[in-house]
Amino acid sequence: MGIARPPAVSGTFYPSSPAEITDMISGFLSRVQGAHVPPGAVIIGGIVPHAGYIYSGQTAAYFYSTLRNINAGKFMVIGPNHSSYPPEVSLYPGEEWITPLGRVRVDRSLYGNIGSAAHVRAAFNEMAHSKEHSVEVQIPFLQYIYGNRLEFAPIVMGDQGADTARSLAQSILSSHDMPVIIASSDLTHYEPLEVANRKDHSVLDAVVSLDTKRFYRTLMDKMITACGYGPIAVLMEITRQLNGRMRLLHYSTSFEASGDPGSVVGYASLVAYTGGEE
Repeated sequence: MGIARPPAVSGTFYPSSPAEITDMISGFLSRVQGAHVPPGAVIIGGIVPHAGYIYSGQTAAYFYSTLRNINAGKFMVIGPNHSSYPPEVSLYPGEEWITPLGRVRVDRSLYGNIGSAAHVRAAFNEMAHSKEHSVEVQIPFLQYIYGNRLEFAPIVMGDQGADTARSLAQSILSSHDMPVIIASSDLTHYEPLEVANRKDHSVLDAVVSLDTKRFYRTLMDKMITACGYGPIAVLMEITRQLNGRMRLLHYSTSFEASGDPGSVVGYASLVAYTGGEE
């Protein structure tokens, strides 16, 4: 039997009980209002937060609700490497991920030529994934929607710079079987509510513009602490090159759950798509 990654944050970021997970995700999806893409649109991917479900699960559900009527099943989930080690882009070498909802097949063919591309500093590294939560918290949502049809390829980015994001996007685009891309990121960390709102909406304006230079400049100029800016930039580049659009579906902060406006974390859900009738 090959390598299987056990859950690292079940019981902390999300419940360890399958029934509790199912009930929680079902509740989130039932409360989604107005999340949609135009008729006939093809979903490229989305941006979702990765905090504990009680904080950001409702916002994440806005993107996941757009998947319920599409026959996908193959996904690439890209998150930041919060430990910053190893510094390169890390692909997963094993065969399965395990959550309380069951086992999910890792389809390494979805990586295409990323692992061998000269212009992307990437390597297969099991340890880079073993404790990282940014990818893991997305899997139960996908399992809830797709069940045993789900196949995915996880990536965590140590280097989240613009050149790496651009090169990774190009490698993904060159794949013969491009999956739906999920970019996992929270936004501003531990700022007062009004400050976080102001900063986050400035960076979300840049994300929707699909201008990655503007995006990185906004992060730096306004000192915005979005942890998964690299994955966001990858999806922006892919969407731009496919002549797609990015739509903000929902924004929230941890204030809604904590009641503390003095120190919040920002969360957003966006969908990227091509085509459709606006």
